[in-house]
Amino acid sequence: EQVEARLEDLHRHDPVVLVCQCGRRACLTEETLRHHRDDLLILEGGTQAWKDAGLPVVGGAARRGLSSARCD
Repeated sequence: EQVEARLEDLHRHDPVVLVCQCGRRACLTEETLRHHRDDLLILEGGTQAWKDAGLPVVGGAARRGLSSARCD
């Protein structure tokens, strides 16, 4: 609901990359948005896969003292 309500916030000429912790919510969001956009990209495996690959991250739940569930 929130995503569809904010479609106008997405710049039409910029690609959209959907990111969540493990990729599940990004896939669900893509299902919702695919009727509105044809340039959607999903970070496969989410931020967890990004971190597991040793790629750089800024911030994050651990840095703010929050816990986060791991997607398996």
